[in-house]
Amino acid sequence: MQIDIGKLKSLAPCYIYDAAKIEAQCNALRNALAEFDILYSVKTNPFAGVLQQVRQAGFGLDAASATEVMIGLTHGFKAEDIFYSAPGKSVEDIERAIGRCRIIVDSVNELIRLARCAREQGLTDCPFGMRMHPDFGLAGAAPAPSKFGIELDDLPMVADILRDNPVLRFEGLHIHLKSQILDADQIGDYWDRCLETAERIAGRPGMRPKYLNLGSGIGVAYDAKTQKPVDLTRLAERARAVQARNRAGLDTRLIVESGRFIVSAAGGFYTPVEDIKLSRGVKYLIVRNGMNGFLRPAVAHMIAANNPEAPEAQEPFYSTRAAFEADVINDAAEREVVSIVGNLCTELDVVAEGVTVRRAELGDLVRISNAGGYAFTLSPVLFSGQGLPRQILLTRDGHFLDESGLRIDRTRAPQTSHFNEGIKRAILSDVQ
Repeated sequence: MQIDIGKLKSLAPCYIYDAAKIEAQCNALRNALAEFDILYSVKTNPFAGVLQQVRQAGFGLDAASATEVMIGLTHGFKAEDIFYSAPGKSVEDIERAIGRCRIIVDSVNELIRLARCAREQGLTDCPFGMRMHPDFGLAGAAPAPSKFGIELDDLPMVADILRDNPVLRFEGLHIHLKSQILDADQIGDYWDRCLETAERIAGRPGMRPKYLNLGSGIGVAYDAKTQKPVDLTRLAERARAVQARNRAGLDTRLIVESGRFIVSAAGGFYTPVEDIKLSRGVKYLIVRNGMNGFLRPAVAHMIAANNPEAPEAQEPFYSTRAAFEADVINDAAEREVVSIVGNLCTELDVVAEGVTVRRAELGDLVRISNAGGYAFTLSPVLFSGQGLPRQILLTRDGHFLDESGLRIDRTRAPQTSHFNEGIKRAILSDVQ
Protein backbone atom coordinates (compact mmCIF):
# COMPACT_ATOMS: atom_id res chain seq x y z
CA MET A 1 0.00 0.00 0.00
CA GLN A 2 1.29 3.47 -0.90
CA ILE A 3 1.77 5.79 2.06
CA ASP A 4 1.04 9.51 1.70
CA ILE A 5 4.61 10.86 2.01
CA GLY A 6 3.42 14.40 2.61
CA LYS A 7 1.34 13.29 5.55
CA LEU A 8 4.14 11.07 6.77
CA LYS A 9 6.62 13.96 6.82
CA SER A 10 4.27 15.89 9.10
CA LEU A 11 4.24 12.98 11.54
CA ALA A 12 7.89 11.88 11.55
CA PRO A 13 9.87 10.78 13.40
CA CYS A 14 7.45 7.92 13.83
CA TYR A 15 6.87 4.20 13.77
CA ILE A 16 4.29 2.94 11.29
CA TYR A 17 2.74 -0.47 11.98
CA ASP A 18 0.96 -2.03 9.00
CA ALA A 19 -2.33 -3.64 10.08
CA ALA A 20 -2.58 -5.73 6.90
CA LYS A 21 0.86 -7.26 7.45
CA ILE A 22 0.11 -7.97 11.10
CA GLU A 23 -3.12 -9.70 10.09
CA ALA A 24 -1.28 -11.76 7.46
CA GLN A 25 1.33 -12.91 9.98
CA CYS A 26 -1.36 -13.81 12.51
CA ASN A 27 -3.13 -15.89 9.86
CA ALA A 28 0.10 -17.58 8.78
CA LEU A 29 0.93 -18.59 12.33
CA ARG A 30 -2.64 -19.69 13.07
CA ASN A 31 -2.74 -21.85 9.92
CA ALA A 32 0.57 -23.51 10.76
CA LEU A 33 -0.33 -24.13 14.41
CA ALA A 34 -4.04 -24.79 14.04
CA GLU A 35 -4.21 -27.14 17.02
CA PHE A 36 -2.23 -24.93 19.41
CA ASP A 37 -3.31 -21.87 21.36
CA ILE A 38 -1.13 -18.84 20.66
CA LEU A 39 0.00 -16.04 22.96
CA TYR A 40 1.32 -12.70 21.74
CA SER A 41 4.39 -11.45 23.62
CA VAL A 42 3.38 -7.97 24.83
CA LYS A 43 6.97 -6.82 25.34
CA THR A 44 7.68 -7.01 21.61
CA ASN A 45 5.24 -4.17 20.94
CA PRO A 46 2.49 -3.04 23.37
CA PHE A 47 1.04 -0.37 21.04
CA ALA A 48 -2.74 -0.26 21.34
CA GLY A 49 -3.49 -0.82 17.65
CA VAL A 50 -1.21 -3.85 17.55
CA LEU A 51 -2.87 -5.36 20.61
CA GLN A 52 -6.31 -4.89 19.06
CA GLN A 53 -5.14 -6.74 15.94
CA VAL A 54 -3.85 -9.60 18.07
CA ARG A 55 -7.04 -9.81 20.12
CA GLN A 56 -9.15 -9.89 16.95
CA ALA A 57 -7.01 -12.81 15.76
CA GLY A 58 -8.06 -14.75 18.86
CA PHE A 59 -4.63 -14.81 20.51
CA GLY A 60 -3.93 -14.49 24.23
CA LEU A 61 -1.08 -12.58 25.83
CA ASP A 62 2.30 -13.42 27.30
CA ALA A 63 2.94 -10.66 29.86
CA ALA A 64 6.40 -9.99 31.27
CA SER A 65 5.33 -7.60 34.05
CA ALA A 66 2.34 -6.72 36.19
CA THR A 67 2.01 -3.54 34.11
CA GLU A 68 1.72 -5.63 30.94
CA VAL A 69 -1.04 -7.62 32.65
CA MET A 70 -2.90 -4.35 33.23
CA ILE A 71 -2.27 -3.29 29.63
CA GLY A 72 -3.90 -6.52 28.46
CA LEU A 73 -6.93 -6.03 30.66
CA THR A 74 -7.22 -2.39 29.57
CA HIS A 75 -7.36 -3.52 25.94
CA GLY A 76 -10.08 -6.11 26.43
CA PHE A 77 -8.19 -9.36 26.99
CA LYS A 78 -9.73 -11.74 29.50
CA ALA A 79 -7.80 -12.59 32.66
CA GLU A 80 -7.70 -16.29 31.73
CA ASP A 81 -6.03 -15.40 28.42
CA ILE A 82 -3.15 -13.44 30.01
CA PHE A 83 -0.15 -15.48 31.20
CA TYR A 84 2.26 -13.56 33.45
CA SER A 85 5.74 -15.06 33.32
CA ALA A 86 8.89 -13.23 34.43
CA PRO A 87 11.69 -13.82 36.94
CA GLY A 88 11.97 -11.88 40.18
CA LYS A 89 8.31 -11.01 40.77
CA SER A 90 8.05 -8.89 43.90
CA VAL A 91 5.27 -9.09 46.47
CA GLU A 92 3.87 -5.90 44.92
CA ASP A 93 3.94 -7.48 41.45
CA ILE A 94 2.04 -10.51 42.69
CA GLU A 95 -0.48 -8.41 44.61
CA ARG A 96 -1.25 -6.41 41.46
CA ALA A 97 -1.59 -9.47 39.24
CA ILE A 98 -3.22 -12.10 41.44
CA GLY A 99 -6.73 -12.88 40.23
CA ARG A 100 -6.21 -10.79 37.10
CA CYS A 101 -4.24 -13.27 35.02
CA ARG A 102 -2.62 -16.69 35.08
CA ILE A 103 0.50 -16.26 37.20
CA ILE A 104 3.50 -18.40 36.22
CA VAL A 105 5.91 -18.71 39.15
CA ASP A 106 9.58 -18.62 38.23
CA SER A 107 11.19 -19.83 41.45
CA VAL A 108 10.50 -21.56 44.74
CA ASN A 109 10.63 -18.20 46.50
CA GLU A 110 7.97 -16.82 44.16
CA LEU A 111 5.73 -19.75 45.00
CA ILE A 112 6.08 -18.98 48.71
CA ARG A 113 5.31 -15.29 48.07
CA LEU A 114 2.26 -16.25 45.99
CA ALA A 115 0.92 -18.42 48.81
CA ARG A 116 1.35 -15.59 51.33
CA CYS A 117 -0.38 -13.06 49.05
CA ALA A 118 -3.25 -15.47 48.41
CA ARG A 119 -3.81 -15.98 52.15
CA GLU A 120 -3.60 -12.26 52.88
CA GLN A 121 -6.22 -11.57 50.22
CA GLY A 122 -8.51 -14.21 51.73
CA LEU A 123 -8.45 -16.50 48.71
CA THR A 124 -9.42 -20.13 49.09
CA ASP A 125 -8.15 -21.21 45.68
CA CYS A 126 -5.10 -19.80 43.91
CA PRO A 127 -4.23 -21.54 40.63
CA PHE A 128 -0.73 -21.05 39.25
CA GLY A 129 1.56 -22.23 36.50
CA MET A 130 5.22 -23.05 36.89
CA ARG A 131 8.12 -22.23 34.61
CA MET A 132 10.62 -25.05 34.46
CA HIS A 133 14.30 -24.90 33.65
CA PRO A 134 14.63 -28.23 31.83
CA ASP A 135 17.49 -30.71 32.03
CA PHE A 136 18.22 -30.42 28.29
CA GLY A 137 19.54 -27.82 25.86
CA LEU A 138 18.74 -27.10 22.24
CA ALA A 139 20.08 -29.28 19.44
CA GLY A 140 21.72 -31.72 21.84
CA ALA A 141 23.51 -29.06 23.88
CA ALA A 142 24.07 -29.67 27.58
CA PRO A 143 21.75 -27.82 29.95
CA ALA A 144 23.20 -24.52 31.13
CA PRO A 145 22.64 -22.51 34.33
CA SER A 146 19.83 -19.97 34.06
CA LYS A 147 18.06 -17.31 36.08
CA PHE A 148 14.80 -18.56 34.57
CA GLY A 149 12.59 -21.32 35.92
CA ILE A 150 12.45 -23.94 38.64
CA GLU A 151 14.92 -26.81 38.44
CA LEU A 152 13.59 -30.36 38.24
CA ASP A 153 15.62 -31.15 41.36
CA ASP A 154 13.55 -28.57 43.25
CA LEU A 155 10.23 -30.33 42.64
CA PRO A 156 10.28 -32.13 46.05
CA MET A 157 10.50 -28.67 47.66
CA VAL A 158 7.57 -27.52 45.50
CA ALA A 159 5.57 -30.53 46.68
CA ASP A 160 6.26 -29.58 50.31
CA ILE A 161 5.08 -26.01 49.70
CA LEU A 162 1.88 -27.25 48.07
CA ARG A 163 1.22 -29.61 50.97
CA ASP A 164 1.67 -26.81 53.50
CA ASN A 165 -0.38 -24.29 51.49
CA PRO A 166 -3.65 -25.88 50.33
CA VAL A 167 -4.72 -22.51 48.87
CA LEU A 168 -2.29 -23.17 46.00
CA ARG A 169 -3.41 -25.25 43.03
CA PHE A 170 -0.93 -26.32 40.34
CA GLU A 171 -2.37 -25.66 36.91
CA GLY A 172 0.25 -25.82 34.16
CA LEU A 173 3.83 -25.72 32.92
CA HIS A 174 5.89 -23.24 30.95
CA ILE A 175 9.22 -24.08 29.28
CA HIS A 176 11.23 -21.67 27.14
CA LEU A 177 14.89 -21.88 26.16
CA LYS A 178 15.58 -19.60 23.20
CA SER A 179 14.09 -17.11 20.76
CA GLN A 180 14.80 -16.57 17.08
CA ILE A 181 15.03 -20.18 15.85
CA LEU A 182 14.70 -20.46 12.07
CA ASP A 183 14.98 -24.25 11.77
CA ALA A 184 11.51 -25.85 11.91
CA ASP A 185 12.93 -29.25 12.89
CA GLN A 186 14.95 -27.75 15.73
CA ILE A 187 11.74 -26.19 17.02
CA GLY A 188 9.90 -29.50 16.60
CA ASP A 189 12.64 -31.42 18.43
CA TYR A 190 12.43 -28.87 21.24
CA TRP A 191 8.66 -29.35 21.47
CA ASP A 192 9.16 -33.11 21.74
CA ARG A 193 11.60 -32.68 24.63
CA CYS A 194 9.23 -30.28 26.39
CA LEU A 195 6.42 -32.81 26.13
CA GLU A 196 8.70 -35.51 27.54
CA THR A 197 9.51 -33.27 30.50
CA ALA A 198 5.83 -32.52 31.10
CA GLU A 199 5.02 -36.25 31.00
CA ARG A 200 7.64 -36.90 33.68
CA ILE A 201 6.33 -34.14 35.90
CA ALA A 202 2.73 -35.27 35.43
CA GLY A 203 3.60 -38.50 37.24
CA ARG A 204 4.01 -36.59 40.51
CA PRO A 205 0.98 -36.23 42.82
CA GLY A 206 -1.04 -33.10 42.12
CA MET A 207 1.16 -32.01 39.21
CA ARG A 208 -0.68 -33.11 36.09
CA PRO A 209 -0.70 -29.97 33.90
CA LYS A 210 -3.85 -28.62 32.32
CA TYR A 211 -1.67 -26.70 29.88
CA LEU A 212 1.87 -26.80 28.59
CA ASN A 213 3.29 -23.53 27.30
CA LEU A 214 6.08 -24.40 24.89
CA GLY A 215 7.39 -20.84 24.92
CA SER A 216 8.50 -18.85 21.93
CA GLY A 217 11.30 -19.69 19.53
CA ILE A 218 9.78 -19.11 16.10
CA GLY A 219 12.21 -16.68 14.52
CA VAL A 220 12.21 -13.89 11.97
CA ALA A 221 14.60 -13.85 9.00
CA TYR A 222 16.09 -10.38 9.34
CA ASP A 223 18.77 -10.74 6.65
CA ALA A 224 17.45 -12.10 3.35
CA LYS A 225 21.00 -12.73 2.11
CA THR A 226 22.04 -15.07 4.91
CA GLN A 227 18.81 -16.27 6.54
CA LYS A 228 15.81 -18.27 5.37
CA PRO A 229 12.38 -17.85 7.01
CA VAL A 230 11.01 -20.65 9.14
CA ASP A 231 9.46 -23.31 6.90
CA LEU A 232 5.87 -23.05 8.15
CA THR A 233 4.79 -26.10 6.16
CA ARG A 234 7.39 -28.23 7.93
CA LEU A 235 6.59 -26.56 11.25
CA ALA A 236 2.93 -27.48 10.77
CA GLU A 237 3.93 -31.12 10.24
CA ARG A 238 5.95 -31.12 13.46
CA ALA A 239 3.09 -29.42 15.27
CA ARG A 240 0.62 -32.10 14.18
CA ALA A 241 3.02 -34.83 15.27
CA VAL A 242 3.55 -33.41 18.76
CA GLN A 243 -0.17 -32.82 19.16
CA ALA A 244 -0.91 -36.43 18.17
CA ARG A 245 1.54 -37.66 20.78
CA ASN A 246 0.02 -35.30 23.32
CA ARG A 247 -3.51 -36.56 22.68
CA ALA A 248 -2.37 -40.15 23.05
CA GLY A 249 -0.68 -39.51 26.40
CA LEU A 250 -0.64 -36.33 28.46
CA ASP A 251 -3.68 -34.88 26.66
CA THR A 252 -3.15 -31.31 27.80
CA ARG A 253 -3.67 -27.90 26.25
CA LEU A 254 -0.64 -26.94 24.15
CA ILE A 255 0.35 -23.27 23.91
CA VAL A 256 3.05 -21.42 21.99
CA GLU A 257 4.16 -17.80 22.12
CA SER A 258 4.45 -15.78 18.94
CA GLY A 259 7.50 -13.78 20.00
CA ARG A 260 8.25 -11.15 17.35
CA PHE A 261 7.00 -13.23 14.41
CA ILE A 262 3.78 -11.26 14.07
CA VAL A 263 5.09 -7.72 14.21
CA SER A 264 8.76 -7.34 13.25
CA ALA A 265 8.44 -6.97 9.48
CA ALA A 266 5.14 -5.09 9.84
CA GLY A 267 6.83 -1.99 11.23
CA GLY A 268 8.99 0.75 9.75
CA PHE A 269 10.78 3.62 11.51
CA TYR A 270 10.65 6.92 9.62
CA THR A 271 12.85 9.84 10.58
CA PRO A 272 13.75 13.09 8.80
CA VAL A 273 17.15 14.08 7.45
CA GLU A 274 18.07 17.18 9.45
CA ASP A 275 21.56 17.75 8.02
CA ILE A 276 23.91 16.46 5.33
CA LYS A 277 27.67 16.67 5.77
CA LEU A 278 30.79 15.52 3.93
CA SER A 279 33.81 14.67 6.08
CA ARG A 280 37.04 13.26 4.64
CA GLY A 281 35.26 11.42 1.89
CA VAL A 282 32.34 10.16 4.01
CA LYS A 283 28.87 11.57 3.42
CA TYR A 284 26.68 11.72 6.52
CA LEU A 285 22.91 11.94 6.69
CA ILE A 286 22.11 13.20 10.18
CA VAL A 287 18.61 12.19 11.25
CA ARG A 288 16.45 12.91 14.25
CA ASN A 289 16.00 10.21 16.89
CA GLY A 290 18.70 7.78 15.81
CA MET A 291 19.68 5.34 18.55
CA ASN A 292 17.41 7.12 21.04
CA GLY A 293 14.47 6.53 18.70
CA PHE A 294 15.37 3.03 17.46
CA LEU A 295 18.24 1.47 19.39
CA ARG A 296 18.71 -1.91 17.75
CA PRO A 297 20.40 -0.78 14.50
CA ALA A 298 23.00 1.07 16.59
CA VAL A 299 23.61 -2.05 18.70
CA ALA A 300 24.05 -4.14 15.53
CA HIS A 301 26.57 -1.60 14.24
CA MET A 302 28.49 -1.52 17.54
CA ILE A 303 28.80 -5.30 17.70
CA ALA A 304 29.82 -5.62 14.05
CA ALA A 305 32.38 -2.81 14.39
CA ASN A 306 33.97 -4.29 17.50
CA ASN A 307 33.81 -7.94 16.53
CA PRO A 308 34.08 -8.71 12.79
CA GLU A 309 33.26 -12.35 13.54
CA ALA A 310 29.75 -11.24 14.61
CA PRO A 311 29.02 -13.24 17.77
CA GLU A 312 25.91 -15.27 18.33
CA ALA A 313 22.78 -13.15 18.53
CA GLN A 314 22.15 -11.44 21.86
CA GLU A 315 18.39 -11.12 21.94
CA PRO A 316 16.46 -8.95 21.95
CA PHE A 317 19.15 -6.31 21.32
CA TYR A 318 21.08 -8.00 18.53
CA SER A 319 19.92 -10.51 15.91
CA THR A 320 22.43 -10.18 13.08
CA ARG A 321 24.65 -7.45 11.69
CA ALA A 322 22.39 -6.91 8.67
CA ALA A 323 19.06 -7.01 10.47
CA PHE A 324 17.84 -3.63 9.23
CA GLU A 325 17.63 -2.10 5.77
CA ALA A 326 17.78 1.67 5.36
CA ASP A 327 16.74 3.84 2.45
CA VAL A 328 15.74 7.40 1.66
CA ILE A 329 12.08 7.87 0.72
CA ASN A 330 12.00 10.02 -2.42
CA ASP A 331 11.88 9.68 -6.22
CA ALA A 332 15.60 10.25 -6.87
CA ALA A 333 17.08 8.09 -9.62
CA GLU A 334 20.64 8.61 -8.44
CA ARG A 335 21.99 6.56 -5.56
CA GLU A 336 24.91 7.24 -3.25
CA VAL A 337 26.87 5.64 -0.44
CA VAL A 338 26.32 7.30 2.94
CA SER A 339 26.47 6.78 6.67
CA ILE A 340 23.19 7.48 8.45
CA VAL A 341 23.71 8.80 11.97
CA GLY A 342 21.55 10.30 14.69
CA ASN A 343 21.86 13.72 16.27
CA LEU A 344 23.03 12.63 19.72
CA CYS A 345 26.40 13.82 21.04
CA THR A 346 28.04 10.41 20.76
CA GLU A 347 29.91 8.60 18.00
CA LEU A 348 27.88 5.47 18.82
CA ASP A 349 24.71 6.99 17.38
CA VAL A 350 24.99 5.15 14.05
CA VAL A 351 21.91 3.88 12.24
CA ALA A 352 23.72 2.47 9.19
CA GLU A 353 27.25 2.82 7.81
CA GLY A 354 28.37 2.66 4.18
CA VAL A 355 24.93 1.91 2.76
CA THR A 356 23.68 2.70 -0.74
CA VAL A 357 20.52 4.81 -0.73
CA ARG A 358 18.65 7.26 -2.96
CA ARG A 359 20.33 10.67 -3.04
CA ALA A 360 18.90 12.63 -0.14
CA GLU A 361 17.88 16.24 0.30
CA LEU A 362 17.25 18.02 3.58
CA GLY A 363 13.82 17.11 4.90
CA ASP A 364 13.65 13.73 3.15
CA LEU A 365 12.66 10.74 5.25
CA VAL A 366 14.84 7.75 6.02
CA ARG A 367 13.03 4.46 6.55
CA ILE A 368 14.47 1.63 8.67
CA SER A 369 12.92 -1.82 8.23
CA ASN A 370 12.02 -4.53 10.75
CA ALA A 371 10.91 -1.94 13.30
CA GLY A 372 7.70 -3.61 14.43
CA GLY A 373 9.08 -5.49 17.42
CA TYR A 374 11.59 -4.72 20.19
CA ALA A 375 11.87 -1.19 18.86
CA PHE A 376 10.19 1.81 20.53
CA THR A 377 9.97 0.28 24.01
CA LEU A 378 13.53 -1.07 23.85
CA SER A 379 15.06 2.28 22.95
CA PRO A 380 16.35 5.00 25.33
CA VAL A 381 13.70 7.41 24.07
CA LEU A 382 14.15 9.85 26.97
CA PHE A 383 17.91 10.20 26.46
CA SER A 384 19.03 13.73 25.57
CA GLY A 385 15.51 15.15 25.66
CA GLN A 386 15.03 14.96 21.88
CA GLY A 387 11.32 14.22 22.03
CA LEU A 388 9.55 10.94 21.43
CA PRO A 389 8.86 9.31 18.08
CA ARG A 390 5.16 8.80 17.48
CA GLN A 391 3.58 5.38 17.00
CA ILE A 392 0.90 4.99 14.36
CA LEU A 393 -1.21 2.15 12.94
CA LEU A 394 -1.66 2.10 9.16
CA THR A 395 -5.11 0.62 8.55
CA ARG A 396 -6.01 -1.65 5.66
CA ASP A 397 -7.73 1.25 3.89
CA GLY A 398 -4.73 3.56 4.23
CA HIS A 399 -5.66 5.66 7.25
CA PHE A 400 -3.35 6.53 10.13
CA LEU A 401 -4.59 5.87 13.69
CA ASP A 402 -2.98 7.14 16.88
CA GLU A 403 -2.77 5.17 20.12
CA SER A 404 -6.29 6.16 21.09
CA GLY A 405 -7.56 4.68 17.84
CA LEU A 406 -8.39 8.12 16.44
CA ARG A 407 -7.79 8.87 12.79
CA ILE A 408 -4.95 11.30 12.10
CA ASP A 409 -5.45 13.73 9.24
CA ARG A 410 -3.28 16.52 7.90
CA THR A 411 -5.33 19.19 9.65
CA ARG A 412 -4.99 17.60 13.09
CA ALA A 413 -1.42 16.94 14.15
CA PRO A 414 -1.22 14.36 16.92
CA GLN A 415 0.06 15.40 20.31
CA THR A 416 3.55 14.20 21.14
CA SER A 417 3.18 11.99 24.18
CA HIS A 418 5.72 12.05 26.96
CA PHE A 419 4.59 8.64 28.18
CA ASN A 420 3.30 5.50 26.52
CA GLU A 421 -0.45 6.04 26.86
CA GLY A 422 -1.25 2.33 27.06
CA ILE A 423 1.14 1.85 29.96
CA LYS A 424 -0.10 5.04 31.60
CA ARG A 425 -3.73 3.90 31.48
CA ALA A 426 -2.81 0.47 32.81
CA ILE A 427 -0.99 1.93 35.82
CA LEU A 428 -3.76 4.43 36.57
CA SER A 429 -6.45 1.75 36.37
CA ASP A 430 -4.57 -0.25 38.97
CA VAL A 431 -3.99 2.73 41.27
CA GLN A 432 -7.58 3.86 41.10
